[in-house]
Amino acid sequence: MGTGNGSANAGANAAAPYDPGALPLLSHSLQGTWEHREDRTLTVAGYQATGGIRGAVAATAEATFQAFDFVEQQAARRLLLRMVQIGDGVADTRLRADRNTLIEHSPDPAAASTVFDAFAHARLITADEDAAEITHEALLRAWPRLRGWIDADRAGLYIHQRLTDAAQRWDRDGRPTCALYRDTDLAVAQDWAQEPAHHDDLGTLERDFLVASQALRARQQQKSHRRTRQLITSLVVLLVLSLVGGGIALYQANHPRPRLALSTSQIKTGDTYLATASGFSPKENVQFSWIGPTSNNIGVFPADSQGIATRRYLQKDPPGNYTITVNGQTSRRTASAALRVVTGSGDTPRLVLSTSQIKIGDTYLATASGFLPGEDVQFSWTGPTSGTLMTSPADSGGNTTTGTIVETDDQGNYTILAVGRTSGRVATAALQVVLDRN
Repeated sequence: MGTGNGSANAGANAAAPYDPGALPLLSHSLQGTWEHREDRTLTVAGYQATGGIRGAVAATAEATFQAFDFVEQQAARRLLLRMVQIGDGVADTRLRADRNTLIEHSPDPAAASTVFDAFAHARLITADEDAAEITHEALLRAWPRLRGWIDADRAGLYIHQRLTDAAQRWDRDGRPTCALYRDTDLAVAQDWAQEPAHHDDLGTLERDFLVASQALRARQQQKSHRRTRQLITSLVVLLVLSLVGGGIALYQANHPRPRLALSTSQIKTGDTYLATASGFSPKENVQFSWIGPTSNNIGVFPADSQGIATRRYLQKDPPGNYTITVNGQTSRRTASAALRVVTGSGDTPRLVLSTSQIKIGDTYLATASGFLPGEDVQFSWTGPTSGTLMTSPADSGGNTTTGTIVETDDQGNYTILAVGRTSGRVATAALQVVLDRN
């Protein structure tokens, strides 16, 4: 017997668009309930014994998978993962994929075709002449094996997914040079493809796309050789002139060679590293800069009385290989060090103040996030005056707060800092201290 609310819901459901995956899910559930029937009667207990719709579809998927041989099981993993849209900060969803790409462009078309037909027969895949998709998103969460494949290599699957999309666009547009991978995209895709676990995951089209991208890079490098030789010649001339005009040779004979030491050779985007330059003239200004997928100046900092200059830097640039360089503006001495930047796995550190403007004598609250769970976070300030506020441990989510702070410093513009004592991560926020609020 229905109720008023039930009737309304039924009307809403009747107006909803048709979902091709609904009928196969119902079929799995009814089949499992029938197998747990009492005599010839379908019961609620029989339905519950199947694990419901999720349990029934998971059981069907696992039984179908177990019927494959080893080669077909590997093909099944590749085929199903190509029909999953890996979420970037959102839930994973099923992905409608090109049927020709799933089968003909796979490393083993025969095994892929066998697996495709078996999953379609089991009503786990819905297909037409051009495309196919997983019957229902319930399979992504209900089948532990598929869930495990996704969770085991989420970052790799995301890279592969982007590579597949780029290769298909390149092929669909007539394979133009402008659609090929360059720089960071090519480096990331190459690193992924060279891993033994991913070697067999490349389809024919994706492999053609990577080969074409690598060939383009080789041609560009050949074209740049002449410019590189000219640049080297110019640098040699400038170096000789500097040595003759400034007496650099004598200086270098009586002083240690300049060096640049980094606190790490590999860093995640969003973390910090310390660069220490030594072997420069006492008190001279030393310029820190980098070149790589992006290039820029970090800044100019004075060396101390021992000719040492240091700088802690928050790495915000994209993944890739970089060269950090230092140049003495008086001695003309240079040093460099290599740094590899990889994709970060944590949140970007942030510092939020309860106000951006405060009167002397009023209070405010500082909250930091994006730090390592349990690490000590030191709060401090710089401006017309400088000092340390407190040190507070981050909770399991990497968050911490100062509690209420009474503002007693002079008026002016200040920077509040939060520094992770373990990770070296840094977050800042601006605070203006005034006599009277605007």
